[in-house]
Amino acid sequence: MNNSESCAERAVAAAGAGACIGALVGTAVSAFKTPQVLDGPEGVKQVRGAGAAAAAAMPKLTRLVGGNALLFSAVGVSYSMSKCIAEGMMGDRHPLCSAMGGVAAGVALGVHTKKSDGD
Repeated sequence: MNNSESCAERAVAAAGAGACIGALVGTAVSAFKTPQVLDGPEGVKQVRGAGAAAAAAMPKLTRLVGGNALLFSAVGVSYSMSKCIAEGMMGDRHPLCSAMGGVAAGVALGVHTKKSDGD
């Protein structure tokens, strides 16, 4: 990144990259998580009715892909914005700024999972 790049440009780039990678990960996860069309005891016998089962699974697929895209996008934006704010406070680019961005990205993931260590 060059020094003339603004925080908004970084955030938009991080959001776009995060959404693309998240959609890719969501697609890969859905290949294993979404129930297969021929699952079940009578699945092999009902090959002709497979279209209805696939249509029933589509909302789950959309939510899984979209949810991962949104999560990765939020993590990317939280990292880039926190790093940019830290650079503004320190006055230059420093490895500590990246560490602060990493902490913010970790917090975004922690908020997403809604779990705490104290449980």
